Amino acid sequence: MDVKKQTDEKVLINTRLLQNEGYFTSLVMPMVIDGFEKVKIDLDPDAAKFINACVAKEYMNEYQGVFA
Repeated sequence: MDVKKQTDEKVLINTRLLQNEGYFTSLVMPMVIDGFEKVKIDLDPDAAKFINACVAKEYMNEYQGVFA
């Protein structure tokens, strides 16, 4: 939930972040890592990349109006 809260705050401050998917994805990664560190869950690099991709994709889909 911390990752979502931080990401929401960043996007609300600057929605233009979502216009550049690559930049947005790289912006989310530190929030994913920090969020899991706060609850003392170790992530291996592959898990961190997967979670980051899922979070970023969800935001991008919402921004683009794509619904599952």
